[in-house]
Amino acid sequence: MPDDLLAELVELLPVGVFALDDDGRVALWNPAAERLTGWSAGEMVGRSVIPHGPADQPSMMFDAYTAARIAEEIRSGRTVSGMLTAVGGKGGQLHFRVAPGPGSTTLGVLHDVGDKEMSDEAFALLDALWETAPVGLAYFDTELRYRRLNGVVLETVGGSVDDRVGRTPAEVHGPVGATFSEGLRAVLADGRPRSGVPVAGRSWHGRGPFQEWQVHYYPVRIVGGAVRGVGVVMVDVTVAERTRRALDESAAEREHALNRYQSLVEATSAAVWIREADGSARRDAPGLRSITGQTELEHRGWGYLDAVHRRHRHELE
Repeated sequence: MPDDLLAELVELLPVGVFALDDDGRVALWNPAAERLTGWSAGEMVGRSVIPHGPADQPSMMFDAYTAARIAEEIRSGRTVSGMLTAVGGKGGQLHFRVAPGPGSTTLGVLHDVGDKEMSDEAFALLDALWETAPVGLAYFDTELRYRRLNGVVLETVGGSVDDRVGRTPAEVHGPVGATFSEGLRAVLADGRPRSGVPVAGRSWHGRGPFQEWQVHYYPVRIVGGAVRGVGVVMVDVTVAERTRRALDESAAEREHALNRYQSLVEATSAAVWIREADGSARRDAPGLRSITGQTELEHRGWGYLDAVHRRHRHELE
């Protein structure tokens, strides 16, 4: 799904959606979050919601105990939920749900206490956009480490999430992983996406089957435009490439065989000619025409039968 379409979807969700960077500062604050809390995106984006000291107290959403609990659960890879009062905003009671997101980001949902079902649906939708994509999706941080990947990656390459998260492609896959990482470095270096990059080799340090992929790399940015990671779309083209090469090889072999027959026809005085699978003649046969007296045009197709006595013609049809 294109980034702009996903952004529009987040903007339209009827529940508050926010994202925190690895410093606990707000990187995303949608209109529903503004409505529920009374805090605008301009007030919240870039501000810490998990206190790091006295200076953060006026801008935090969570009390110190809740903030510590959220931080501990997120570090453990778990989802945490609870209730908070929108201090500094409307002052209403809100239900929140916070979970680890792509890379080192944290995703959160806010809703009125009575709208928990709506919050669950929003989280399910965000997860579904990731997990049900028909292509391999992965996210890497600036250290080239896996942070998230979907099931298609596991289906096409093998292994598990635990095999990868926190490790680089080179650590997991060896030489082909190092080749894959070249695209990550390029995007981190200049912030430009790369599309249709071919990558081929054996995963799992050469122990896996030979595979080929078309890889699309794109930068993931935070507010302000800084690149904080790389999103990757992987398409397994192993079967397609093998089929294409097999067809190319078959065509080349057929052309070579036909050229050899043509050379034989041209070099011999015997009546040698080539018939197609349906019995017609599509290639010239000078040796035969020297006997029948036909022109090349007269010989083509089923014309060569005109030079055969009708008593024997059925043997060639």
